[in-house]
Amino acid sequence: MKLYDSDKKYIELFLQMLDCYEFDLHYAGNVFYVVDRQNGNLGNIENDTFKTLQDVCDRMGAYHNDYLYRAVEDDEELSLWDLASIHLVENSDFLSSCDVNNFKKYLKDKNIDPKYYEEDYKISYTGNYSSNHSYSYWLGGNIVNIDSKFGRFEIDAIGDVACTLYAKKDFKDNKGNEYKKGEEIAYVKDKNNSGRFWEEFDDYIHGDAHLSRLLNDEDENMTLDVLNNNWIIITYIDNSGNMETIDDYESLDFDDAIKYVEEIINYKKDHPKFKIFQDDIPINQEEEMVI
Repeated sequence: MKLYDSDKKYIELFLQMLDCYEFDLHYAGNVFYVVDRQNGNLGNIENDTFKTLQDVCDRMGAYHNDYLYRAVEDDEELSLWDLASIHLVENSDFLSSCDVNNFKKYLKDKNIDPKYYEEDYKISYTGNYSSNHSYSYWLGGNIVNIDSKFGRFEIDAIGDVACTLYAKKDFKDNKGNEYKKGEEIAYVKDKNNSGRFWEEFDDYIHGDAHLSRLLNDEDENMTLDVLNNNWIIITYIDNSGNMETIDDYESLDFDDAIKYVEEIINYKKDHPKFKIFQDDIPINQEEEMVI
């Protein structure tokens, strides 16, 4: 399906619908996302990204019910706008061809400034992540994606994890469990990038600060024997689909990795000729990137 003139009215109607629902539509790179003006963020919808406007429409089911179908159930008199909106929701394939590139064409045809919709980048969390569990040890697989006008950055925790937590001395924990010096408290072996470290150790290691103390052997009661640990890799996919990877990124903290990518995007924005990757090495490691 192409975006002929007859289809543009559906895009306009959908934008009006989002405004009625008190959502703002944005795009970054090749994906759409929405922001809830009421800060409700039902079902963590603000974290989701969408390839087409139909995908956005399909995700808004709870809001269609609240704003459109409730009036039908209550036998209220429906306006032409209500009827048209219901028709659009029930036939949202009208929007299926509207990806970001077609949406840009729509904005151009309507003489609408894209700055109202376009953002430099969008961060999406796909894995089990929190600000207190941002070290790669806790996590596995793809955790964060950052879409930008220059391409997508995928940040993953990769590698085998094999760790044992031992009692450093005789002690009783805050749950009343007693351990003898040298006793094994917990053990994890994860070869599948599944984040089992979090599952096995969260009862004993309380977030990143505590993990950091254990890694530096600064905990009074316990010691963490690390046979293998995973690490962070950053994969960059440009808008043509070319892919390059940093697999020797030094930090084990996803917060640091996110900031690193943000710095690259902001630098690229101010220096259009800057090449993000070259031979699997970020240019800023070969030619100084002043941030």
